[in-house]
Amino acid sequence: MTLLEDDPLAGSDLYGYSPLLSARNAWLFARVWMGHFGEAERELRHAREVAKAHKQFDVLCWLETATVFLARFGGNVAAPLAHARRAVELADKINPFSRVIVSWGLGMAHGLAGDWPSSLTALEDAVATARDRRIVLILEPTFLAYLAESYFHAGDLQRARTGAEEALALAQQRETPT
Repeated sequence: MTLLEDDPLAGSDLYGYSPLLSARNAWLFARVWMGHFGEAERELRHAREVAKAHKQFDVLCWLETATVFLARFGGNVAAPLAHARRAVELADKINPFSRVIVSWGLGMAHGLAGDWPSSLTALEDAVATARDRRIVLILEPTFLAYLAESYFHAGDLQRARTGAEEALALAQQRETPT
């Protein structure tokens, strides 16, 4: 993305954040899904540097969450919980959309650490805020799937099954991959 190097703030006046950095964030998630962890790690480091340098705090908190996502899927990420906590600190100052995304990341990070009660708390917050504010609902099936996994690991098999069924039904209804 040479545009990112030329003018990382292009479009920021329209959106309130850099759409180029936001697109880079989305591309990073795609790279992780494709298993291109090394490339995703390099791009994440670079995108975080650019976001920090240009005070793009919305995107920076999304990038911190992308780092946790990368760790979950097998990337070489040290301290995913620290990345999630930095994202929470940023999101608390920004907006509810970012708060939902980083609560999901915090839930993933606690799960990676085996702290299932904390994972449940963060993921329940993500789902509740998304539903209450009617934001990020495209990811609701994904949040519910992660929540079901945390219930499973916490030993609540009934809620795990119910949550997984709800996630699947909602994803099918919305034609959303989970």
